Amino acid sequence: ENIIFPLHDEDRILFTFSTFSSKTIIPLFENYINVKFNKEEFKAQYEEREVLGEGGFGAVYAGIRRSDSKQVAIKHIPKEKVSYMLAAGLLCNGSKENHGVIGLLDVYDLEEEVLIVMERPEKSMDIFDFVKERDGQISESEAKSILKQVVDAALLMHNNGIFHRDIKGENVLVSPEETSLPIRIVDFGCAGFVFDQPYSEFCGTLGYEPPEVLEKTGYHAEPTTVWQIGAMLRFIFTYKYYTNNNYNFLSQECIDFMSQCQTFDPKQRPGLDKLQRSDAGQIVEPSFHSKHGDAAFRCYAAKKWNKLPAELKSASHGNIFKSKLKTLFFSTAYD
Repeated sequence: ENIIFPLHDEDRILFTFSTFSSKTIIPLFENYINVKFNKEEFKAQYEEREVLGEGGFGAVYAGIRRSDSKQVAIKHIPKEKVSYMLAAGLLCNGSKENHGVIGLLDVYDLEEEVLIVMERPEKSMDIFDFVKERDGQISESEAKSILKQVVDAALLMHNNGIFHRDIKGENVLVSPEETSLPIRIVDFGCAGFVFDQPYSEFCGTLGYEPPEVLEKTGYHAEPTTVWQIGAMLRFIFTYKYYTNNNYNFLSQECIDFMSQCQTFDPKQRPGLDKLQRSDAGQIVEPSFHSKHGDAAFRCYAAKKWNKLPAELKSASHGNIFKSKLKTLFFSTAYD
């Protein structure tokens, strides 16, 4: 027998799986969607094809819905990795539908795994592959179009109470054959609720964590998302994480946008609403880097390194964190 979960099946929602709870939590909302338990019903409804990708929480396969040949993505998550299911869409009265995230079609709760069937935009690819296919030749106007949509989607997610925690090129799909380069944010495997208090354990991709994670001072949802958006924009223009470039081919507004997103002090980073109003350009204050130049920036980075807890610079961890912080702060001042 199907269990009724409160959500509309036409709403763009997602399920999140994590390891922060000891039991499955089913949130109660006003609308409903069926969660199914019959594997034969899944096989009758969908045809699975090639593997699209694999991650820490499971594998994703291409597929089609047999009734209308609609392209879908099917995520397989082993039951032992599922400790709660969190609906990440219309969570409460006043929440708004988010067209910047991938849509949910079906959920199958089977004996050994959970299957999540999601929409798969035709002729789409993730930002990483998009940049790779173009050999890094992405114009500022194209990047601006992509980033504006990511900011809009991230702000609406936060307003709806959802913290993605892993915004990066591999988790943003783009349709390159369409002029507007429409995007969809995918993979909510690390997501959780937005809280006022800081988070202590980082769940996401190493290399996209903000400095406060390395400093073990706790991190907050919005400043982390803003940092990751800046990191993704740097990747688009450098085809390499956190490298020191002159960016002579970019406008000063774009450079300041990136630098502001990756301000070391999370309290000094602009909020998502300010990024949205800036239209990927006009942010009021220039960054430390753009005001003081590379030499001062490297000096400031070295001071940040020196303030790190001693255990992070110990023999067992020092080399790892030292290497990471060198790239993170665009500096060789730690040698």
